[in-house]
Amino acid sequence: MTWLFSIGLILFLALLLVRRLVNRRRTNGSIALELLLTAALSTDVALLLWRGLQPTTVGFTLLLWAAMFVSGVLGIRTMGRRLVQLRQLVADPHDLHRFTQALAYHAATLWQLALVIGLATSAVSQHLPAPAVLWGLSLVIMVAILLENAVRLANLPS
Repeated sequence: MTWLFSIGLILFLALLLVRRLVNRRRTNGSIALELLLTAALSTDVALLLWRGLQPTTVGFTLLLWAAMFVSGVLGIRTMGRRLVQLRQLVADPHDLHRFTQALAYHAATLWQLALVIGLATSAVSQHLPAPAVLWGLSLVIMVAILLENAVRLANLPS
């Protein structure tokens, strides 16, 4: 629990620094890093809720899942709004659009392949991977899904 909180604090501080960098100098790399940190922070908050509250009943589990869903939606909306804001500030909005489309494509490919590889290897080996591997796999999948959907949200017509 404390390591999740520590990771969340580090992610939050890194996000503040990167956002300041993006406001000064907008490059595709710094924008991608800001998006990755935002998605990772949203995922960490969801995991922190789960680990910190340890559900004991079905109703409480459903409530925690709803809170984790809200955490993901807030992450997507934050990234989507930020992309819309950055599109208005950059010199070439079409270049940012192409970059975010490529980022969303690669994120979608990553989470789909990670899911298939994780399921296939656990089925072939007939046992679940270690908890650290499952945590890492879920983090990669969640961050990629959040990135993909944030780009979709930013590209919706106003």
